[in-house]
Amino acid sequence: MHDCFIVFGASVKRDGKPSATMESRVTVTLGKINMATSYLIIPTGGVVTHPPEESVVMQQLFLNAGIPKEYIYPELKSTDTFSSVVNCIDLLQKNFKVQNVYICTSSYHVPRCMIIFWLFGMHTKVGGVAGKPPEMPVYKYVYIALKEVLAIIKDCAKALYFRLKLIYFTVLHKSGS
Repeated sequence: MHDCFIVFGASVKRDGKPSATMESRVTVTLGKINMATSYLIIPTGGVVTHPPEESVVMQQLFLNAGIPKEYIYPELKSTDTFSSVVNCIDLLQKNFKVQNVYICTSSYHVPRCMIIFWLFGMHTKVGGVAGKPPEMPVYKYVYIALKEVLAIIKDCAKALYFRLKLIYFTVLHKSGS
């Protein structure tokens, strides 16, 4: 059984290079991976703002750091946190048996990621936690953190709707209606 490190995507610059936020998420993940004996890494994110996919850019950062390619499983379809969680759960359930699932993201983003996983019935642990990138102004970091509060509410509602819809159609299907 492996430990799984899910590294949430962050923006890719116009020139295809990683943003400071993405680099910091990968850096803290690398520090945590050193403590694991058997692991896999799932960087998340498709093309959101600029190509290539966020997960592909992160995969290259991990490869540049010496992580073997066979340990990295990019999730290429997600365009936001909610879809990252849903797609990672699907990927894990279909392909891997994992012992622990670690969330690796920015400090302001950890609660939302963990809550969404929990609402879908998956227990996660805090993995690498990236702080504010040095070049990011404090006011912008505070603004992002405050936006997370609204995003938590929105994503919780989406997760609950998704679960209720699943239960509703499962019950209908079983009852033959």
